[in-house]
Amino acid sequence: MFEKFTDRARRVVVLAQEEARALNHHVIGAEHLLVAVLREAESEANSPTAKALSRHGFTPSEAIERIGLAADPDTAATPEFLPFTDGAKAALQASLRESIALGHTAITPDHVLLGIIRSESAHVDSTAAAAITALGLTADELRRPVGPSRLQMAPLVRMAFLHANAEAQRAGSDLVGTEHMLLGLLDADPELAKRVFGALGVDTDEVTAKVRGIVTGTD
Repeated sequence: MFEKFTDRARRVVVLAQEEARALNHHVIGAEHLLVAVLREAESEANSPTAKALSRHGFTPSEAIERIGLAADPDTAATPEFLPFTDGAKAALQASLRESIALGHTAITPDHVLLGIIRSESAHVDSTAAAAITALGLTADELRRPVGPSRLQMAPLVRMAFLHANAEAQRAGSDLVGTEHMLLGLLDADPELAKRVFGALGVDTDEVTAKVRGIVTGTD
């Protein structure tokens, strides 16, 4: 699963470990992951996490202070290897499910936060769940902006897809291939096609006829 983590998401895991060590805690829990996500958000003011916190009147550092994880007074040395609690494991697994559900190919810190919210919803008395409630964070406000923004298609691009679909149907194909897309682009923006192919000394009508012949098997 960790191979799907972005560099920033991997840093969250490292920060969670550092947070647990700094507090002399002997395990990494969902609450440490939560603080780590917030620490990472300090360097990404435009991240969904930072924006969600801002809507609720918090900066990442203020949110961390609000959570207020306490150090363990136990003087026993922190072990070299800190295991994840079941809650932390569940949160990381849920971050993968959130990423997949949103159609994203990588797991970001924002997906990790969604994973924490999702997994901790079943444990309302946990430290992480209480912190999420105190900060007012919800999955709904995070899910929409998480990941890269979806670009809108220009009208000519939509037209090219329509022409490509028509070309595929004309050729009796069940799939729209790159050859159909080429024809669609030629049909949708003939002026651009003339400028591009004209610069190469090629007539666009000849290109269209040649490609269409290949597509239909008549060439």
